[in-house]
Amino acid sequence: MPIWRHRKKLLKNPKVDVLLLSEPRAFEKVGDKMKTTYQDLKTGESKSIISDGVFVFVGMKPNIDLFGNQLQLDSWGYIQTDDDMKTSFDGVYAVGDVISKKYRQITTAVADGTIASIAISGS
Repeated sequence: MPIWRHRKKLLKNPKVDVLLLSEPRAFEKVGDKMKTTYQDLKTGESKSIISDGVFVFVGMKPNIDLFGNQLQLDSWGYIQTDDDMKTSFDGVYAVGDVISKKYRQITTAVADGTIASIAISGS
């Protein structure tokens, strides 16, 4: 299922609140719930919400402006790498959510980092 279909389904779920243009500032356990204090980036106002859990999602556009057009990208703007996480720019490796791959999770990002560090060290 394409990611946009998951997003539509998520936004329709009455048990889920999606807070856009917000940055979390503090997390506090309150009984069996989570109190999240966040800043509304439109108004600058500090707000809080009580929930069962929190998922922080930063965005979908990789921040790779530093390299201009020197890296080979996929059609979505993610960096293409080889199996060792090496990019098309000599000496530059990329890992995590900026690379072209099916899943973007912290566990896959950690694995990417491990692969790149082994490749770089020559082990």
